[in-house]
Amino acid sequence: GINAEYGDIEENLWRFAMFSNNDPYQYDDFQAAAGDQRNRLQQTSVRIDQTTSRIKDANQTASRIEETGIAVLGELASQNESLLRTRDKVFFSAWTISLF
Repeated sequence: GINAEYGDIEENLWRFAMFSNNDPYQYDDFQAAAGDQRNRLQQTSVRIDQTTSRIKDANQTASRIEETGIAVLGELASQNESLLRTRDKVFFSAWTISLF
């Protein structure tokens, strides 16, 4: 995970500093660079977590909207059938009355 990456970064920078020219100031620069990189990784990790959370929330919202839409369409279909039956009854009644 991220912690292992931090350790790898720090270890690689330490090795590089130790085998370069053993300049202690250069090692401090590498430590600072490692810290900067660690901070960027942490910030990126936080942003990824936040984005993942927002995506999950959006998916849940989309699912609820889809369920509501399906229920509304089912109700509309039922009402349509009821209206068609009523129309047919009215036409039949009017036709029957016109025969007399």
